[in-house]
Amino acid sequence: MVALEVQGATTRTVEEADTLTLSAVALDAAGNPAPDATVTWAVLDTGQVGFTLDAATGLVTGVSPDTASVQALAGTLRSDAIKLIVSPLPD
Repeated sequence: MVALEVQGATTRTVEEADTLTLSAVALDAAGNPAPDATVTWAVLDTGQVGFTLDAATGLVTGVSPDTASVQALAGTLRSDAIKLIVSPLPD
């Protein structure tokens, strides 16, 4: 693996009580998906954040209004930070 490509924007918004799924793929030297690579997800911020993150699937569930960053991981590869904004439910 030589690169980690995150699909979508580097800033994402999810509403409280809603979900979104983050996606990334590890690439080989030819730019093809590396079939044996496992991509996981991690929260970069310390302390409590306003969402839950399933590290294996990239599923984000908004819990309370907040902003925090996450990152995709595959072996020694790390993606750039992805900013997650949890917006409040409309009145």
